[in-house]
Amino acid sequence: MGKSTLINRVLGEKIAVITEKPQTTRHRILGVLTSPASQLILLDTPGIHRARSALNLAMVDTAIAALGEADVVCFLIDGTDPSGPGTRHLAGQLESSKAPIVAVINKIDLLGDEGLRSVVDTVRGMGTYVDVIPVSALTGRGLERLVRTLQELLPPGPKYFPDDQFTDLSLRFLTQEIIREKIMLLMEQEIPYAAAVEVTEFKEPKGEGTTRIRATIHVERESQKGMLIGRGGRMLKSIGSLARKDIEKLIGAPVFLGLWVKVEKNWSKRPEALKRFGYARRGGREQ
Repeated sequence: MGKSTLINRVLGEKIAVITEKPQTTRHRILGVLTSPASQLILLDTPGIHRARSALNLAMVDTAIAALGEADVVCFLIDGTDPSGPGTRHLAGQLESSKAPIVAVINKIDLLGDEGLRSVVDTVRGMGTYVDVIPVSALTGRGLERLVRTLQELLPPGPKYFPDDQFTDLSLRFLTQEIIREKIMLLMEQEIPYAAAVEVTEFKEPKGEGTTRIRATIHVERESQKGMLIGRGGRMLKSIGSLARKDIEKLIGAPVFLGLWVKVEKNWSKRPEALKRFGYARRGGREQ
């Protein structure tokens, strides 16, 4: 739907994975936007969806927990499909929110003026919102109004982060998310959803030099391992090459990236494996 594209565009920094596949975001991603007037702390969460597997249940838990932390909720709606059953279901769930809700209609670059007016009317009929703001996460249209509205709605508070900090995420975490993004982009079928990335080494040089990173990609079956490696190792090399370029941009230094693939049978269904990979369920339920 574009949540990650939106938060990256607002921040002017890439902190969230972006692909066309659904349920790409697995963690709560925190971004910080500081201006002379305010400091906004933005949370990108997994989408709330009908979850069955332990992994997807943990992702939904993460999103619901973030709703409880928010002073303002942005309800992001795909402008090309504003009245789908999933959107209406979520609109109903948000009715119990104690925080004010801003309905944000995305992808307006794909709508004409008449189409946009129709979508705005549809959205207004789905709930009670303090504002309905059309935006394009792709082009940036409408984002200044969105930021200004959030600034006006947020309560006064202290500055939590230095002016030059745009996230609380570690370089190790951002690295594993970059690797996972390349898997999502290059692989099809079930493999992107069966892959978990674990950075096992992140060694920065004392002075100028190469940062050495090693990571293990965990999949659930031997057949997935074979497809991820590819004939002659070509697929794994492609994933590593694309990831290395983005990691070098992130840290501003040369990178050696070593990737390994390991079978961790049914990791997405096992609570202890989910906990090890950072996907443990919240709210006092079984870990």
